[in-house]
Amino acid sequence: MLLNFASDTDWSKHRPIYARRVRSVVSRAKLDVDKTFELATYYAYFNMPKIAYDLTKRKIDDTKNPQDLIFFLKLIYLMDIRMSRNEYLRYFERIRKYSGKEFCTFFNSPALNFQIFDDEEVKAVYCEECGGN
Repeated sequence: MLLNFASDTDWSKHRPIYARRVRSVVSRAKLDVDKTFELATYYAYFNMPKIAYDLTKRKIDDTKNPQDLIFFLKLIYLMDIRMSRNEYLRYFERIRKYSGKEFCTFFNSPALNFQIFDDEEVKAVYCEECGGN
């Protein structure tokens, strides 16, 4: 309830009034995947990507939502987090698996501003599914 109040207030004021104050409550809260990513979006919006990343990394393996996986990859990119090649590629494979026909539109969008096609292995995953479209 406290988290709902804080986020509703901050969203409506377009300022992070309570975001830092409820941080200790967030770490103890037993949030499901959807609520976790909703809260992570809240922190990312208010330019607190470290908190957003810490929240999502605990739940990323529990989600089948491709939007959650893309959000997580954006956080990794923006925070310049290093991870193994296999783990990185595994996220793209999961997005492909869970998104179905939408996969081809996800990475052909200006909303995704990180340069994934500079990576030949990621590009191969995309091209294998989408035929290079």
